[in-house]
Amino acid sequence: MHAIRFWKSWHKPDQYVLGFLALLLLISMGYFWYAYLSSPAPAITWEKYQQLQTEEVTLRSFDVGIQKIEVPADNFTVFEVLSGSEMNITPFYFHSFLLFFTLSLIVLLAIITTLSRFWFLIGMGVFSLLVISLQLESLQIPGLTNKLAAAALIVPTVGLAYFFHAFRSTASFIMRAMAFAGLFVMLGLVITWVSTVQDPLLHISVNGYTLATLLTIIFILMVGPEIPAAFINLLTQGTRQTKTLRHFTIISSVYLLNLLISYGIETGYLDWNILVIDFFLLFTVSAILGIWGFRQREHQYEDILPANPLGVYLILSMAILAFATLGLYFITVNDTVSGVMHDFILYSHLGYGIIFIFYVIANFGSMLSQNLQVYKVLYKPNTMHYVTFRIMGLITCFAFLVFDTSYRTVVDQLYAAFYNQQGDLYYHQNNSEVAEAYYNRSVLYRNQNHHAHYALSFIQAARLEPQKMRQELTKASSGNPTEFAFVNLSESYERSGYRLESLSVLTEGTKKFPNSGPIYNELGRLYLKLNLADSALLSFQEARKSNLTRDLAETNLLAASAHFRLAYPADSLLQLLGSSKPGPQANALALANIQSLPIDIPFKFDGDTVLSATRAAWLCNLMINQAPETDTANLTNAVMLARKSSNFAFKEAIIVAAAQSYYVQGYVKREARLT
Repeated sequence: MHAIRFWKSWHKPDQYVLGFLALLLLISMGYFWYAYLSSPAPAITWEKYQQLQTEEVTLRSFDVGIQKIEVPADNFTVFEVLSGSEMNITPFYFHSFLLFFTLSLIVLLAIITTLSRFWFLIGMGVFSLLVISLQLESLQIPGLTNKLAAAALIVPTVGLAYFFHAFRSTASFIMRAMAFAGLFVMLGLVITWVSTVQDPLLHISVNGYTLATLLTIIFILMVGPEIPAAFINLLTQGTRQTKTLRHFTIISSVYLLNLLISYGIETGYLDWNILVIDFFLLFTVSAILGIWGFRQREHQYEDILPANPLGVYLILSMAILAFATLGLYFITVNDTVSGVMHDFILYSHLGYGIIFIFYVIANFGSMLSQNLQVYKVLYKPNTMHYVTFRIMGLITCFAFLVFDTSYRTVVDQLYAAFYNQQGDLYYHQNNSEVAEAYYNRSVLYRNQNHHAHYALSFIQAARLEPQKMRQELTKASSGNPTEFAFVNLSESYERSGYRLESLSVLTEGTKKFPNSGPIYNELGRLYLKLNLADSALLSFQEARKSNLTRDLAETNLLAASAHFRLAYPADSLLQLLGSSKPGPQANALALANIQSLPIDIPFKFDGDTVLSATRAAWLCNLMINQAPETDTANLTNAVMLARKSSNFAFKEAIIVAAAQSYYVQGYVKREARLT
């Protein structure tokens, strides 16, 4: 317990800093997992809209001589459609990333000021180079051109760092961190006030991509061996170990075998339809274990940095930055770089995992066979040095990378992601020409680029270029596609009258996403327009299996039943579906009106004074279906609701339906006043 709760022996101020950084880590991890699990939302979401179709049905009939006169009534069916939204660029997420980025940088700078002169100079040199990568000249600060803007940030930061390093070396960590925080706040305010570009902090956040990505890759490689190292800690910390070497070999072999199978499936060498381990979950576990692992390795770097508390602060700050960076990738659907990070996690765990087994056996095999407590000396090797292990592990990581793809491909993907973010910046600012240029630049580096092609499709749509829009969506549907691309491409073809092409797109979509409710819903609508009743109904049934489209598919299933005039009783069909939502009820009423079958659905108002298309159709169909029994108070409320200015689009349909009901009940004068 003492080894786990290592901070109990620290001074109170150091514990407070640890608590603050631990809280930031939890928030950044939550930010990442929210982005990961909800991706591609909120950048791309489903937009739902309704389509109304009107068909006349016979409300009543009477004979005039030998001629039968039928009185028609409008019968409404509602189809609900899902469409992929345009790229939603939310500045809040970029600003959140910038906050995490800045806080991590403050901690790293405060740590650098405590190092020896040699490592201090190295650290500040790296910091200066990374500040240059922020491209602060793009902020167009008056009087500062080229790299002078970067110098304006580097000089005071390096000066403050040197002050603490040379003159106030006894200053506490909190004082150092607060000083850098105050400096960055002042610089941020100055930049915000004097910059001539729109939202300069958003520019800094986007330009911070290079530094954040580099540090994230370094952190991924740092924590690569943490899981097999945890096996050693778990197996050798007890006092009654038996067969430790065998247990370690078996557990590590199973772990590596799972990684190798995952690698084979990911690279296409294995065509196995099995569930594999989630690499980002693996990374999360490794990052948490890395806090204790970094302390355990203190022997390797104690001449540079003490583990307590500065080493722990270092690993926490890098973890915060890594999770915030990964979260930004997923929350903006920057698929080219998220794929690279996914691969790096796999390569690091594979490469370092394999070499770590050799490291343990070479140095401590005999100790494990004697069931000794190896965890105490795990990073004090006598045969294979720790530096050798790290170098060999890195070489193995890159060997897996090269075997899977090529170094140049990875670099191109990172460049493509950078230009995607630049495009997002100008897309958000409605500067479509500059955004298009950046997205096209991104495509030059990586053609299988869903993010860029999807955004470009909406730029082309805004210019009324449907053919170019379809070209972009076709490219977005290949490589790393989403359901949104398939649905939008299908709708574009269908709007232009190319129904067979639309059908081909959706058929391909069902192969890539066999459980996609939106694709099956769109497929059902297309089959309906092609008058293929069985295929349409079957597709809507498939769409019902998805929680996302269950209610929507039931609405469309009943609408299709009304369209094809099914003989199955409407009330039984509604009861079979078990839905009480307005959409299915409105279409069940439409089918019942076709069948001249009254349905017992209560007439009630939900209190909303603004009618949707679905609610208006429900109201009209219900008044027609229950014309002889509808309470006049309900008819009066319906007419009052229709006459509200917000419901102008449905006013005529509702008033006509109410008039029909009044007439059937014999209130001819009331009916005449309405019409």
